Amino acid sequence: MAFVNVLCLQRINIKTLKTAGLKWDLIKLELRGFSIAYAKRKASKQRSREKDLQNQLNALLANSKNSRNNPHYRHELRKLQAELNTFMEHKIKGTILRSEVRWHEKGEKNSRYFPNLENRAACKKKVTKLLLEDSTETNDPDLILKKQEEFFSNLFKSQGPSVEKSNGGIFFNSTNDHFVRGNVQ
Repeated sequence: MAFVNVLCLQRINIKTLKTAGLKWDLIKLELRGFSIAYAKRKASKQRSREKDLQNQLNALLANSKNSRNNPHYRHELRKLQAELNTFMEHKIKGTILRSEVRWHEKGEKNSRYFPNLENRAACKKKVTKLLLEDSTETNDPDLILKKQEEFFSNLFKSQGPSVEKSNGGIFFNSTNDHFVRGNVQ
């Protein structure tokens, strides 16, 4: 908290502000400014260090014709390459993190493709015109629905011979005589 007070006192006396919300916004503003400046300095130092390492590696590789078998040369080469690899890994992790944050903040936007596809399929399945038995066409949705209901109720109605009209009645009546309460007589 002392750090925050020092930051804020440098520009505006925080004690003169009356509302807590205004104080909090000022503290956030100052911290943001400090953080951005710090991050820029740190990134600049890292870029400078990476550039120096790359220059050292290039110089070492340029002189490699004379000292390829030298163990000190190989050790120095591996050391520089390892340090450059750590910089690259750090950059890759930062890129991955920024990508995850961007996806989390912006999210995946739903396109209109799939809802439109469903709407088109529903329109194709819908019966909008029906030819009746008397060769007239109708567009009335209630009449179409009624005719569909009649059609499917007739379609699934039992049309086989009834038990009473067929010889099945003889079979079922005769079996009842032989079975009493689930036991065979």
